[in-house]
Formats: sequence, C-alpha cells, structure tokens
Amino acid sequence: MPSNRIDRRPLVSRHNPVLKHLDITSPMSVGNGDFVFSADVTGLQTLFEDHGVYMPLCTMAQWAWHSRPNADGGFYTIDDVVMEKFPFNGREVSYALNVQPGNEEPYKWMRQNPHRLDLARVTFKLDGKEVSRKDIFAVHQELFLYEGRLESAFMLDRAPVSVKSACHPLRDLLAFEIESGLLSSGRLTVEIIFPYGDHHLASARWDCPEKHQTFAADSRARAVRLRRQLDRDVYFVNVNTETESEITVAEARHTVTVKASGTEKLTLLVEFAPKDDFSPAPDASAVFAASASWWERFWETGAAVRLSNSSHPKALELERRIILSQYILAIQSAGSMPPAETGLTCNSWYGKFHLEMHLWHSAWLPLWGHTDLLERSLKWYHDILPTAKWNAERNGFKGARWPKMVAPDGIDCPSFIATLLVWQQPHILYMLELMFNARNQDLDFAREHYDIISATADFMADYPVYNKETGYYDLAPPIIPSIEIYKPLETKNPGFELAYWKFGLKTAIAFAERLGLTPPEQWVAVYEKIAPPPLKDGKYLPHEWFKPFPPFNDGSVNCEPGLIGLLPGEGVDKDIMRDNLRGFLGSKFSEWMIGWSFPFFAMCAARLGLRDESAGLLLKESGCNIYLPNGHNPQGAPVSLPSLPIYLPGNGGLLLGVAVMAAGFKGGGHAPGFPEDGQWVVETDGLMPLPF
Repeated sequence: MPSNRIDRRPLVSRHNPVLKHLDITSPMSVGNGDFVFSADVTGLQTLFEDHGVYMPLCTMAQWAWHSRPNADGGFYTIDDVVMEKFPFNGREVSYALNVQPGNEEPYKWMRQNPHRLDLARVTFKLDGKEVSRKDIFAVHQELFLYEGRLESAFMLDRAPVSVKSACHPLRDLLAFEIESGLLSSGRLTVEIIFPYGDHHLASARWDCPEKHQTFAADSRARAVRLRRQLDRDVYFVNVNTETESEITVAEARHTVTVKASGTEKLTLLVEFAPKDDFSPAPDASAVFAASASWWERFWETGAAVRLSNSSHPKALELERRIILSQYILAIQSAGSMPPAETGLTCNSWYGKFHLEMHLWHSAWLPLWGHTDLLERSLKWYHDILPTAKWNAERNGFKGARWPKMVAPDGIDCPSFIATLLVWQQPHILYMLELMFNARNQDLDFAREHYDIISATADFMADYPVYNKETGYYDLAPPIIPSIEIYKPLETKNPGFELAYWKFGLKTAIAFAERLGLTPPEQWVAVYEKIAPPPLKDGKYLPHEWFKPFPPFNDGSVNCEPGLIGLLPGEGVDKDIMRDNLRGFLGSKFSEWMIGWSFPFFAMCAARLGLRDESAGLLLKESGCNIYLPNGHNPQGAPVSLPSLPIYLPGNGGLLLGVAVMAAGFKGGGHAPGFPEDGQWVVETDGLMPLPF
C-alpha cells in the first residue's frame, strides 16, 4: 500500500527487548556508532564470568586498538611478511596469501595485530566480593529503544537494586543512575577494572597486571582521571560522581572503586578518550536527555515498515527483527570506520573489519533515511586512499585496490583468502550511488567523493585481462570469489563479480558524466566488453572453470543470486535464473546459507517476481537465521561458526532486503517481495526503493 505516516513510538516501543532472567546469549548494549557498552541483567558487567567466552561483555570504541610487541620487543610491518608469487597476464604478482617457510611469526603477528581492545569492565561488588548469577533474583531488564536507555532491576541479598544506563550520542561517555539500600550501608560498590589487550573474542586478558599500567593522572573530590598504557598504546578515562561518594584507585590492580557515602543513590559518569582532552562532563540527566533526543530523531526522521496488520504468523517476528536491527546497527555499524562482523561487541577476526561486508552492514542506511550515518565512514576511505593506491601499484595496477581484512591503517591483512578477494571493490560505488540518490542527486556530494570514485574505477578497468579469442575482458586467476570455497588458481570469471564489475563501472561512468567529465576510454571499454556471467546447460555457473564436487555434484550450487536482486540484472536471462533459484531452494546447498545470504537470495527472488519464495527465504528456518531476544543474529548450525555469537551483516542484510522487498526497485512496484495472498499488509513510510 502507499506510504502513510506511521506513528513511530508505538511501533518501536512494542519491541523493547525484556529479560526476566540471565540470558548469556543476549546482553543488552548502549552506544553511539563509535562506542558500545554491553551489559548483563544488572545493567553493568557484573556477571562477566557467567557470560564467559561465549558472549563476552566488553566496552569498545572505534579508536581503541592494541598491538602487543613481538618476541624481539618490536612491532612487525607488512614489509616483514614474505609474499607468495603468482603468474598474471605475462607478469608476476604477489600477495600475502599463505605462510612462507620461515616467515610464520611475522605472518601470524600481522594477522593478530592490531586488535580491538576491551577498555574496561564496570561491575558491582558486594562486600568487596564478586557477584554471581546465583546471587541475583527477580530480574527485570528492559531496553527502551525509542530513548536509547537501559533499565535494570533485580534483588541482591534480599535488597532491591535498580540501574539506569545510557551512552552520550556524541561522546564515549556512559551515565549510570544506581539506587539501592545496599549503597548507603557501603556493602554495594562499583568497580571499574582495566585489562591488558588480547586478540581473542573477549579482546582482554586479566591475568597479567605487570604488562600494562594505570596512573591516576588527576584526582579530585568525586572525580579521577586515569592514564592507561598498554605497550605503545595509550588512552584516558574520566570517572565522576554527582552524589557523595569515595573514589579510590588501586594502580597495581588496575582498579577504581566507587563507594557511595551514606546515600541510597549513586550517579556515575565514565568517559573514555584516546587523548587527554576531555570537555567538562555534563550531568547524568543531560546524558539521558541527549540520548533520548538523538534516538527520537533517529526513529522519527528515518523510514518505517509496519507489519502488525498482517495475519501471517511470522509478521510480528519480522517486524521485531526490523526494529531491533535498526537499533543494533545504529550503535554498532554506523561509526567513523567500517565495522567488524561483531561490531563493537567483541572481537571477530581480531577485531579487524572486512570491507566486503561493509555493504551488508550499512547499505540499508540511505534507503531508510539515514544517509548521514553512512557518510560518517566515508572519511576513512579518503584517509586510506594512498594506501589503497599503493596496494594496487605494487602489483602493477592503476587506481585503488581496496583491502579486505583491515585495521584503521588500511593495510590488507595476511590471509589465505583476504588478499585475493575482489568483490569489495565495487561496494563503495554502490553505496555512493545510493547516497547520491538519497541526497536528491546532489552534485556537490558527487564532486566531494569523486577521487574515490575515479580511483576505484581506474583499478576496476585495469584489473581485467583482455581475451583476444573472445573479445571480452576476463577476471583472471589468481582470484577468490564471494563464495570463498574455490581455489584461486582454478577460478576464472566468477559470475557475480563479472556482473558487479559491469554495474560498478557503469556507475562510475554515470558519476563522471553527471559532473560534466568525459569518462576514461578504458572504463567504457571494460564496461561494454566485460565477459558475461558463465552459462552452461541452462545454469549460471559460479565461475567459468567450475566443476561439480561432492556433496554438491548434483549441480545445486549453480545459482548466482548476485546476478539480479542486489543488482538490476543487466543482460541476465530471468527465465534461467528462476529455474536456477528454484533448483537451489530444493537442494542441500541451501542449508549452507549464512546471515546475509537469506536477504541476498530474497532480493533475487523479488526481482524475478517470485513473491512467495522471497518472503520464505527471509524467514527461512535455519541455525544461521535466528534472531535473539536482543535482536542479534548468531551463526550456528549447519554452518557452525562458534566464533560468531553475533553477526551484524545478517542484521544489515535483513534491512537492505526488506527495503527492496517492501519499497521495491526501479519499475518494481510496492512490496514485490511479499505474497499477494491476503496474509501480508506491508505499510511503509519514507522507505526509498532501489534507484536501479
């Protein structure tokens, strides 16, 4: 149905997550896109041990990284990693693909460093001792999504405790309002404990106090400022209370203890920063007000989808996933740098972020009215542009080759997959095109980012190899496609990458023409003559040299949803794609889908007019398509990725998929991804369709 104004507060608030007992899979978080604090049911990180290594409770910031010294006390660089050499188009290219003999330590070190850092643990202590899950009763915790406020209530030693928590929208500043009779008696205290860095999931080590330092740089009544040093990495912490209290610092134990003085209320502010240049701390009430104001603006100015008038049994569950995914991604994936798969919750792949996933985290934002949040990360692309150009030039390519697995420095991490992956190259063009249209085709915006556009297109036009026999440009080995199971020297012309290359160059050409520029001849030549996706016996192949292999030798793997759906499908035979998709859905291979795969295939089905299949894919029963009470999408059976207790590309893919399925695409009409069987009533407000 046409867009009508949807009342945001009831839509959002009916999906406030509520916990009435400890659920170690579903901690609640508050944050601002560049900083996240994840809490257990006490509103702090008290039950740290109970959550264990499955779902660690961390305090993380985009700027907070740590590198441990190597065995010699120094720090390796990419120059210390021995590259593996490959023949390519009559010359030799090299990549940090596999460990070379004698180079194991630099290779491993560069993968693990730098890693994201858990800044601190904020926890309750009772009579100076740890509190465990057996001490906690009568839990009620609610995350108020419309206000960005977490409220937690529980019984501890037969006494009620309540905690309100929020994060400032523009500062890495936490506010806590704690009330309990246990405070006035001095039995209940708050401790802030600082760890050493670690590359594993929990991003912290608590067993080596000698490896780091905590200094009380400044101490005043009800306030202390700390300087933290871990090897060559430094950060600062401000701790303030508004109520009468005693703050003590145990530097050797890396601990700050906050004890209320004769009052049942403790108001605590904790702020983190990479430099010692704190502005005066606002009142806690101002932090809660700023949070509420920011979130109200987020919900009211962004798009909305309402499904509550549907009779389909899963409609409200899908609506819940939509609302919670928006909240999660706003705090985890809308910051100044591209996010890691686990965002700022815990470490996946050492906390490094994967650029091939940036689209799945964030491409939904312009379609949902939040272009400004995606723009936050564009500066990082400009900052690392010289590094991306070096990454291309060192192997004789023009332009910028965007890395895959990186830290803020933009250096491609050694990996048996990462350095040969290429499908991240057009992502920035795709996202800029969405932003450009969401900004009413603002030419100043296009001009501001044209250096990224042109450098991306220069590489994309130079990377393919001209095939004199076919007259086409090939994507030649060594190459690893988006389906990472294929060997780099046995892969040629992966179908999705070919289609995406064509789309990306077409987009770059359009940007040039919009700005009154003549596109380089090579851009146009490769766009017009890039090899078509390989097709054989009525099936689109994963790549030109593909051969069936167990257990998928029935050909069920032959479905390339990226050819149409995310992309407009230029030159794609829709009848063949429909047959391929239906064959895939009845196959064993469909059980190997992961979080973002479900909307990826659902968008494909929507473009092909397969409404039932589209909605069914988005709601498919699978261990990798589960959404927890807090809205997170863990990856489980049958793919079984135990290191990913949450997976943000699944959330972002869901919102991108819903936008395409509900608002449509150029020429698609309303809700092309939902069945017309009377069970679905899809109401949208402000949702932008794909402009192509």
